[in-house]
Amino acid sequence: MKTFMSKICICLLVFLSAFLSGCDDHDDVKLASLADVLYQAVWNATETVYNEDGSIALQDTYIFQFLSESRGEIVERDDSGNLAWTSEFDYEIHDNIVTFKGGWVGQWLVVEYTQDKVVLQSYQPKRYVLTLRK
Repeated sequence: MKTFMSKICICLLVFLSAFLSGCDDHDDVKLASLADVLYQAVWNATETVYNEDGSIALQDTYIFQFLSESRGEIVERDDSGNLAWTSEFDYEIHDNIVTFKGGWVGQWLVVEYTQDKVVLQSYQPKRYVLTLRK
């Protein structure tokens, strides 16, 4: 009888351990898809172009507005904060690649994204990094 009870206790402990180890506090938190994060949002964008040695060759700021699921607008301001120009673009998202056409071009790899930050990277042939922040 003792042996039988010991086996049941061991089985219960193994089951309980497996059950508790399978529970994760982060299981309930699911990040929205990149398309949902970008859709109908306005982002402060920083474009950084790097030299071959990794130093920064150029850095520019823009405002990106993703107006629909496939269309957006770029706004650039001058040093005084006045509107310098706007340009429209089309975009598509396939897995971890965002393809821009029009006022912004190229295929950009999604390096990271959260609800408030998206980092894209492209080589044209220099390394370009586009950081979007809400």
